[in-house]
Amino acid sequence: MQLIKYIKELQERVKKLEAPKPKPIESVVLVKDSCVPSEDDGLGCSSSSTGPKSLPEIEVRFLDRKILISIHCESFKGLSVKVLSELEELNVTVIQANFMPFSSSTSFITLTAQIEEGSNIRANGVLRKLNSALHQLKRRNS
Repeated sequence: MQLIKYIKELQERVKKLEAPKPKPIESVVLVKDSCVPSEDDGLGCSSSSTGPKSLPEIEVRFLDRKILISIHCESFKGLSVKVLSELEELNVTVIQANFMPFSSSTSFITLTAQIEEGSNIRANGVLRKLNSALHQLKRRNS
């Protein structure tokens, strides 16, 4: 009887060890300067000797083939089209997108997406592509 019980316990342990482990979330964040609240600054960020807070701020999180992207950036004409087209070039299908103006000059963008089969893009690649595209858009609109 003891031997049978011991064998069943071992079988349960084997099942637990063989069960698929949850994959870790891959995450990268691009934040250039910190934002310090200031009483005399209507935007909520104080200006330092280096100037106001530098945008964009981009966060990309991967889990399996799903992506969560958060962007805080300057508002420009064509911003939403540019972000969506850059993701399309990376073989990423956008599932949900929220584009919210925060002030007259900045926007918050939150996207959930799915990486298409066969794509080997990583979080760093998405971050670099979006950062580059937003800087190009800024130069074009300046």
